[in-house]
Amino acid sequence: GDKPVYAYLWLRYHDSNATLKGQEVADYLAEAMAVLPYFCGARATVLWGWEPKGQGPYYRNLPIFMRSLKRIASLSEEIARAKPLNDMPIHTAWKAKAPLIRTLRTSESEWLVLAANPWQSDAATTNVTARCGAVNLSLAIRGKHTEIYRVSNGRAARID
Repeated sequence: GDKPVYAYLWLRYHDSNATLKGQEVADYLAEAMAVLPYFCGARATVLWGWEPKGQGPYYRNLPIFMRSLKRIASLSEEIARAKPLNDMPIHTAWKAKAPLIRTLRTSESEWLVLAANPWQSDAATTNVTARCGAVNLSLAIRGKHTEIYRVSNGRAARID
């Protein structure tokens, strides 16, 4: 519908995960959690702030989350008017352990592409193909980082 979607996030694993419950999420997940919702239709994120008693130190990943969020702050107007392409659904890619790719068309000649590969090692680099209009582009994913690219006139530039 036309109602905005807000993504509620907590930088810890939920108690339903018996092995990791209450622990802070890994750095690469905090980075992805800040930006991925916006590439899936969310208009805002709500960072849940409850902390379990005696689990400190607290908020170790908050600076990582905020740096990643800052990368897209200047893109918010473009993202709000963007048209998503028919990328593989996130749950399908996650189940297949495939790279996550989300493509947003922001104008006739510009796209924003999010690419992440949480399955590879921190030292690895994977190249994935993203289709932007009539052009297939090879984009690099460094380690487990969530990469954001601006594609304009068939050329890609990483947004750091």
